[in-house]
Amino acid sequence: MGRLNAKEKVTIKYVCKVDLNELPEAADYDLVNHITSNSSGESTGETIEVENPITVDKKVNGGEGGETFKAEELFKYSITITNADGDAAYKKGGLSLTDDMPYHVFPSDEYKIYKAKQAGTLNSRYPKNDEELVEAGISWKEYVENTSDWGTYYTKINGEYVQIKRYWIGKSNGINISAHKGIRLIWKIGTMSPGEVIEKNSMLTFIWMIKRMNRWEPLLIPIVQP
Repeated sequence: MGRLNAKEKVTIKYVCKVDLNELPEAADYDLVNHITSNSSGESTGETIEVENPITVDKKVNGGEGGETFKAEELFKYSITITNADGDAAYKKGGLSLTDDMPYHVFPSDEYKIYKAKQAGTLNSRYPKNDEELVEAGISWKEYVENTSDWGTYYTKINGEYVQIKRYWIGKSNGINISAHKGIRLIWKIGTMSPGEVIEKNSMLTFIWMIKRMNRWEPLLIPIVQP
């Protein structure tokens, strides 16, 4: 810029384009533009929020949550993911959808739990067909409580293979449940086209009974958007 005379003002305008496909994976981003000077003038900066182009919407029985269900009462749990339109869309491949189900909420027993027919063959990839799987012979409650077995397990939801994992939970609904684990479901998505909507819907789930102050209670299900 060279030299500026006293009280002289120069305005510089430029346009930047954020390439979300080059940013690390995260829910949302803050881009900070810092302006500094080697003179005695003050430095300044501006923060711009950048939203993730992939949005996730979770519903129970088609609603926004807040319903109360009795123990072992079935309800429909659905997830919808949407990619942004046009240039704002996420274009990289390798997408997956990870859902940490609320505390004590399990998929219905109609969704069987499977493991690899040949040990170790499915540790790094999803099954290609049912011939690679064998029923594990355990319930969802047995799976989540069996901390001695950390093998790779799968289920089939609406004909699609879904990987199963456990995750540790802190507090939920005012209950100290730090010693308990929840169900984590992982769908392999791959690549989404601009504006594409994918629904992982009509998954029947139920609530395992929780005991508080020596009595069994229904559980209020909060729907947490990622």
